[in-house]
Amino acid sequence: MAAFSIIFTLAGLCIGSIEARKSKPCTPAQQFLDSVNFQQCKEEAFGKLSEMQIPHMENLHFKKPSTTHSFCDYLDDLQSRCFPLYSSCYPDLALQVMLGVWIRQELKNSLSVPPRNQFFHCNATKDILHEKELGAMKDMVKVKDWFANSRHCKYLLSYAVEEPPNYLMNSMLRCDGKCDPEDQLEIPFRVSPAISNPPREYRKKVRVVDFKNEAYLNTAMNNTIDKYQRCLTSIGYPANIPQYIKGIPIDNKETSQEASSFQSVEIKHRSCLVLTTFIEECLPILTKCLSTSNAEIIRAKDSLWVVTQVRVVVKDMKDNHEAFEFDHTECEVLGGEVSGAVLAGLARIILVIALSLNI
Repeated sequence: MAAFSIIFTLAGLCIGSIEARKSKPCTPAQQFLDSVNFQQCKEEAFGKLSEMQIPHMENLHFKKPSTTHSFCDYLDDLQSRCFPLYSSCYPDLALQVMLGVWIRQELKNSLSVPPRNQFFHCNATKDILHEKELGAMKDMVKVKDWFANSRHCKYLLSYAVEEPPNYLMNSMLRCDGKCDPEDQLEIPFRVSPAISNPPREYRKKVRVVDFKNEAYLNTAMNNTIDKYQRCLTSIGYPANIPQYIKGIPIDNKETSQEASSFQSVEIKHRSCLVLTTFIEECLPILTKCLSTSNAEIIRAKDSLWVVTQVRVVVKDMKDNHEAFEFDHTECEVLGGEVSGAVLAGLARIILVIALSLNI
């Protein structure tokens, strides 16, 4: 991976409206809020791009709108609107590294939006990535199956909210290498569960290590994934967070009568318990085997997902209790007054049950 080493022009780096930052430690709560705000902004910006794309087969019959939102416009939105949402608790250099990680992940996305080479001409791309790296990336994408090659994994750090096992997280830990500092694990390795064919250059020559192979991860990486997944399971992640907040057994179906019987105060405390557990117990596990910048990819998506699930419960409560009002920022862990400590023992009980059942 040396050919594609991270290169930054620190003196001339332009990151939109981000002003000079004072270096002060980020609290877990601040990181969480930043991640939620950034991911929400990023999805909204990408949504504009998606709305403006014209299906290939319909190009000849589709009347193009007078204005279009290009991929460069999307990257400009990230640079000017979304990146500044990160707090001043991130030192300048750490922030620059993180922005570089985010921009690199957009390369593969850009190749599906015509014109295919626009990524390399966007102002945001040229502001954040060094021209030498951009040149190397241009050569990289000339190879048809570059996106299946673990040599290029730093451009393929994909993550999605999924039921375990989430092999995308496995791939990220392998690529990061924080827990394999002496490069003892076998290479090449599979980079995505969606890509089954090995790169052409390795076929019939070298074995590509599969996710299910014991040689894919080492003990420290396996422990990190296991602890993180168990912590998430303890709050009902991914699909059962609303049931957990409402105290409904996972195998039971909620009825409309039950929905109207939930106590507002209890719902608020349970919501804050979910957020407190996620912020203080789950998220710190990520940086055991991931750099801060790479961990942010997982933190951003999972944080927004947890908040979204809390909002689902809030909407249900509003539908049955007109006076019900609640926002996740009201939780004590995020600087508010609503504590999750009243039910703190409940998370431990569910976690023990999950462990005993080997969930």
